Amino acid sequence: MEYHFSTYYSEFYKLPKPFAFVDLDAFDYNLKQLLQRTGNKPVRLATKSVRSVAMLERARDLGKIERWMCFTLSEALYLESLGFDDLMVAYPSVQETGMERLADALNRGKKIYLTVDTSYHLQKLQSYAEKYDMTMLLSMDVDVSMDFMGVHFGVYRSSIHSVEDVKHFLTELKKYPGLALKGVMTYDAQIAGVADSRKGNVLNPILRFLKRKSLPEIEKQRRKVLDLIKSEWFTLDYFNAGGTGSIEIVSQDEVVTEVTFGSGLYQPWYFDGFHNFNHQPAAGFVLELCRNPQSNYYTALGGGYIASGKIGIDKQPLLVYPKGKLVKEEGCGEVQTPIQVKELVDLNQTNFAVFRHAKAGELCERFKELKLFSGGKLVDTVTTYRGDGQCFL
Repeated sequence: MEYHFSTYYSEFYKLPKPFAFVDLDAFDYNLKQLLQRTGNKPVRLATKSVRSVAMLERARDLGKIERWMCFTLSEALYLESLGFDDLMVAYPSVQETGMERLADALNRGKKIYLTVDTSYHLQKLQSYAEKYDMTMLLSMDVDVSMDFMGVHFGVYRSSIHSVEDVKHFLTELKKYPGLALKGVMTYDAQIAGVADSRKGNVLNPILRFLKRKSLPEIEKQRRKVLDLIKSEWFTLDYFNAGGTGSIEIVSQDEVVTEVTFGSGLYQPWYFDGFHNFNHQPAAGFVLELCRNPQSNYYTALGGGYIASGKIGIDKQPLLVYPKGKLVKEEGCGEVQTPIQVKELVDLNQTNFAVFRHAKAGELCERFKELKLFSGGKLVDTVTTYRGDGQCFL
């Protein structure tokens, strides 16, 4: 993996640490590449993978993106208050918090879609629709995971697995006059989010085989779901699919009217392990190097920014500079992170270590600001959600 971060090291040396940064040149390059991979289909950007209003606005302005996939209703309402519209909340919640504000936004003509997949969701949301005098816009989440020879290839999320499940759900939905089905989401997690070209991973060929095997089945399922929805006289605003790892594949499906990406903008190091694209690392964080316990060992202050998901070394930050590796027995610590380097470091000249996070937006939960670099210089500082005083999950 080629890095361009070294052009900023003189600036890194001078800045107070720790800090998170974005390479705008790489960010813009990745946005262009991602849009090319979509085949000109509309994009619904995954905000959880960015978590900074300024960076969302940059993607909007440069990429002409006007649709957003949020992770909570409170986040969607926050973005709506800043002028964003066409916001889909991708993860169900039926808490009453925020429903009055949602009603106000909907009654002003804003588009905010809530994801559902069970009659329980419908019952609760109908009660809020009546209480706050609104017609809610819903997005149905259809599971497109697959089972092969006893292996569940995908994720455990939606309770809608089959066309029969969809039919039953639509029948149930018709009982609730305050709810309107306007969207469908079919996230192909086993393709979009599973690295299949990780160095040294003996499972790579198997993962690529399973992806190829599941693709035609997913496409068949999407077509059947859409045909059923049309036969029941529902009119959709969108049929959503995809993620950073699969957008060029799902964009070829005529059923899909929009695709989603997000992580590829920052290109966290987990996404280096895909065979079908090669975006540039665009974000990372810098820690102070302050101790030298042994000749080739140095210790950084902080660093325990572990990514979510199944615990493993692929969830740890990746050391970029100095050249070296994490100490296996310690990993990234809450308050200190030891590293083993290939060459001795003069702390008077190099007082920092550079890392990439394993995931994208989660980096922004650790920092209030992002230092923005371009053309070898620090050009701006912008806030993250945390810097705006926001914490959604």
